[in-house]
Amino acid sequence: MTSLNAFFSTVMPFYLVRYLNYSESSVFNLQVVIFLFSIAGLVIGAIFHQKLGRRLHIVLGLLIKIILYFLFKAYIKNDYIQILVFESICMLFVGLMLSKILTVLDSIFEVKYKFGSISIIYNLTFGFFSGLGVFLSTYLISKSGNLYIPSIIIITFSYLSLVSLWFTPNKDFFRYIK
Repeated sequence: MTSLNAFFSTVMPFYLVRYLNYSESSVFNLQVVIFLFSIAGLVIGAIFHQKLGRRLHIVLGLLIKIILYFLFKAYIKNDYIQILVFESICMLFVGLMLSKILTVLDSIFEVKYKFGSISIIYNLTFGFFSGLGVFLSTYLISKSGNLYIPSIIIITFSYLSLVSLWFTPNKDFFRYIK
């Protein structure tokens, strides 16, 4: 989920401006909207955290994969409204999933390491994927000329997160509840 969040916040704005010739103001407006949807997902997930189990995370992960297919079709068609709608839905789902994952991480670490460990893990993965994602996708686009490169990278990392989620026991989603 961190890779998807990093791609939507750093790689895709660059991609939209540089390769699909969107104006910076329209991309900024898009970023504000998807940020608000992500925060809404985090808030909703925090309110209903006891209902967010492994099965719902897998369903949300699969729904995100389906939405990503249509999102990348919208990128290629240059349809701004469809991009806005699909990215907003994806970020709402990502916010829901992140709210629970942060809670699960909270239950894994001891109290004295808790906040440092969570922030280091999240910030390192976010920085790694946002930094590496821009360089990797730009390099591969320049070498191949294929505008589907960012979609391939996002879907690859999304499936890796779905595989790791598949092997996470359901009890780990509710370990923090006493």
